Amino acid sequence: MLQLAPTRRAPAAPAFLNVTFYGAAGDLAIIRKRLYLALQTRPETVAEVRYSVDGVQASTMVRLRSNNGDISSLLGWLGALCRELRVHALHAAPAGSACLVHVTTGTRAERAARVPARG
Repeated sequence: MLQLAPTRRAPAAPAFLNVTFYGAAGDLAIIRKRLYLALQTRPETVAEVRYSVDGVQASTMVRLRSNNGDISSLLGWLGALCRELRVHALHAAPAGSACLVHVTTGTRAERAARVPARG
């Protein structure tokens, strides 16, 4: 009788997810801290972080690395985290080998209501 040898699967290639948050610098600092704390219990890691500030508008790009190559579970988890953080928009679109996610923390009026006036 012919015995079939078990087939070996190549290990999954890591996948990356670029997440960009837009909003007030203080709001983004809170979001980054919560994101880092939440990632401590997950297999994904932070591969890169970039900050940008233009007046009162700021952005933070976080590049997440999924070692098992499963972006869909990472997107689901990220969506749930954004709802918990009351982040109002989460848009994802593939871009080359990475998936880009753009996040905003609310409308300008909502952000203005949360950020004390300077003067």
